[in-house]
Amino acid sequence: MIPILCRRSPEVADLKVLDLSTFWAGAYLTCYLGAFGAEIIKVESIQRPDGHRYSGAWAYEGDRWYERSAVWQGTNLNKRDVTLDLTSDRGRDLVRRLIRDADVVVENFSPRVIEQFGLDSDSLVELKPDVILVRMPGFGLQGPWRDYVGWALNFEQTSGMAAATGYADGPPCTLQGPADPIVGVHAGVALLAALEHRRRTGECQLIEVAQIEVAACVAAEPVIEYSMNASAQPREGNRCRGHVQGVYPTAVDDAWVALCVRDDADWARMVEAMGRSDLLRDARFASAEQRRLAHDEFDAVDADWTRTQTPLEIINTLNAQHVPAEQALTPESMYDIP
Repeated sequence: MIPILCRRSPEVADLKVLDLSTFWAGAYLTCYLGAFGAEIIKVESIQRPDGHRYSGAWAYEGDRWYERSAVWQGTNLNKRDVTLDLTSDRGRDLVRRLIRDADVVVENFSPRVIEQFGLDSDSLVELKPDVILVRMPGFGLQGPWRDYVGWALNFEQTSGMAAATGYADGPPCTLQGPADPIVGVHAGVALLAALEHRRRTGECQLIEVAQIEVAACVAAEPVIEYSMNASAQPREGNRCRGHVQGVYPTAVDDAWVALCVRDDADWARMVEAMGRSDLLRDARFASAEQRRLAHDEFDAVDADWTRTQTPLEIINTLNAQHVPAEQALTPESMYDIP
């Protein structure tokens, strides 16, 4: 069990959680419950280990290579692990014993999986009358897609998330998995509500977090835009309605800076920082709306200046003028921030 430091939460500190999940969504929920003080017991099987063990880990790396995946480690902190063969009578007996001692059971398979092992909601309540069961089926517990196996990439396509992501002149962009942890966070909020309900009433709860519905929540703005204004917004890349912004090259190879001009005051301060007072008289940039319409030209002006500066010079100059700017860091460099 690998601990991480976190403030203990009174809502979850004394919980016993049985984690039957695999991959990311369920594991993300339970690793945070563990961080806040809950006792987490994760169940795998020798026959079918958690698939994240094989994400970025390879047998040629030596003994216990299946413990080395960064994704596995990142989503299974603060847990104890046990292997059970749920296809055997002995394995199912042991998992029932664990359920009798659990406050919360978490799973994120397609519905038929735990049901074929006799671990549906009604069966769990017979074992533990006040148990809270958190289920994260891909496409819900009912409906024509009930038994489909879902992955984050499926939900990002079917919810419209991918269609809204990317550059205007390019194809939809695969987001590569954020739907999974977002599902885990939604499930965590629902679980806190269920725990409060149980505290008041002593009743069990079944929480269903259909992963496609969570992805649809993330992509809700384009749907609302269309339903209200009959307008399907195009992909905008790094741009954003209401102000002009982007990610620009610097004098350092493969080092980029993100900056944002929110209003006329930002624009005046940025022009001063660049030493380009002539731009204040340029009709293309005279107002926020004009700058938005001339975004390509705005980008070209910015890039001409940022290419002559190091990232630190740009950040210090613009921050001194209260213009938002920051370097686009690579993952390993984020730990160098003072």
